[in-house]
Amino acid sequence: MKQQSISIRTRLTIWFFLAAVVPLTAAAVLLYQQRVEEIRREEFLKLTAIRDLKAMEIRNWISERRGDIEHLAADAELRGAAAAIEPGQRQILRAHFSSLLENYRDYNEVFLAAARTGEVTVSSRKESEGIDAGERPYFKVPLQTRRVFVQDIHQDRSGKEPVMYISAPVFSLDRGQDIIGVVAARIDLDHSLYRLLLERTGMGDTGETLIVN
Repeated sequence: MKQQSISIRTRLTIWFFLAAVVPLTAAAVLLYQQRVEEIRREEFLKLTAIRDLKAMEIRNWISERRGDIEHLAADAELRGAAAAIEPGQRQILRAHFSSLLENYRDYNEVFLAAARTGEVTVSSRKESEGIDAGERPYFKVPLQTRRVFVQDIHQDRSGKEPVMYISAPVFSLDRGQDIIGVVAARIDLDHSLYRLLLERTGMGDTGETLIVN
């Protein structure tokens, strides 16, 4: 009888223990899940803010590059020489383009192509002169739209490296509506856009980030 009483007491103790522990465990698990979800939501909002900041920085960067090429295309010296490139003018424009690269580190080449032939007549890289750019988007699109064209990053024809161009039509000084050439710049991705994209501010110690939408 005594053993039976102890057994009942033990069972009741176990049941009371379980009745107390199970709700506490369930509450702890629920609080843990809520905390994890809260942290996840905070990190998501943080990454979304970083994404929006990056997008704004890229838009501003593109806007600045558009301003650069528009300013260059409107240059009176360039417009005056683009109609008929003489040897002496070629040398002057080549030096002019080279000096631009010293002041605008986002580019590694600036060149001018004739509107009628598509031939690169002057370039900051002399070896590029004479290349036929007639079928390249950076040449064709500005002629069609009469506006600045920003070409997406793509593989160059050799397939060795990604390239990006921005270009604009060059209008005649005498006949303002006539396009006499296209001025284009090749972006130095490593020292401009890539550097901007790899900026790690707000991304933690590893710089890892999540692309949100």
